[in-house]
Amino acid sequence: MAQEPPAETEPLEAARSARTAGGDTPGDTDLVSVYVTFPAGFAADDLVTDLVRERLIACANLFPGLTSIYTWEGRVERDPETAALLKTTADRLDALVARIRQSHPYETPCIVAWPVIGGFPPYLDWVRTETRD
Repeated sequence: MAQEPPAETEPLEAARSARTAGGDTPGDTDLVSVYVTFPAGFAADDLVTDLVRERLIACANLFPGLTSIYTWEGRVERDPETAALLKTTADRLDALVARIRQSHPYETPCIVAWPVIGGFPPYLDWVRTETRD
């Protein structure tokens, strides 16, 4: 029996569990990395630039030229895509997902987040600073 996908408003609990005081030891950050894919030809660079300007993310890495292989509506598909790796804080995640959904051309875009469990403290602080209102 197929399981229903989670509601769009359901929290991404794995990422949220990373929310703490914002320390720098493993398991003690409030940061998340977000992986998103876009179809080739979509202006992903324009969207992520807007996300930086809107302070929803501190930065993004774009990886054009990927090939994604997946099943959609019962058929195996193969499509060129661009992947983005976004850096932000867990408290920005819902707004970030909503903003990406607003502009994304896919019906069911790949938007997944995972907690950052540690890293170089000055960089982690920079991500926090760049995503504050």
